[in-house]
Amino acid sequence: MKKIKKGSALILALCLLAGMAAGCQAPAGETAAQTTEASTTAASEALYTAGTYTGTAAGRNGDITVSVTFSETAIESVEVTDHQETEGIADPAIERIPADIVANQSLGVDTISGCTITSEAIIEAVAAAAASAGADVDALRAVEVETSEAGETIEKTVD
Repeated sequence: MKKIKKGSALILALCLLAGMAAGCQAPAGETAAQTTEASTTAASEALYTAGTYTGTAAGRNGDITVSVTFSETAIESVEVTDHQETEGIADPAIERIPADIVANQSLGVDTISGCTITSEAIIEAVAAAAASAGADVDALRAVEVETSEAGETIEKTVD
């Protein structure tokens, strides 16, 4: 009886391996490389569900809301639509972070010194919108961004 069970298990295992090997082969007339290339092309064609999505994240003085427009393959625009951040202090982040995200197609952009919390909130709000659009947020964070040269130093006198 034990010999029959061991033999049956061996035959079953061989059948499973043969079935897996047959399922992993390329369709008739295609090589494995062609099949992989077609899959990669199809996957890269639709990174997002096209449309305009909103995202919100906590800033220094309250929530920051962004409106992000996606095509199927790119982040088309990012606009900060609502915030309670300090005027003058947060302005560089509100102006530059959305532009950097669009230019680099990445959430891995640098934050802006002096308004780091606002910068991070904008990035997180865009990440929330991207998730709503079906994006792989971790992949967007991993996209390498070329760092630009340091900007001009601005000195302000405040009360």
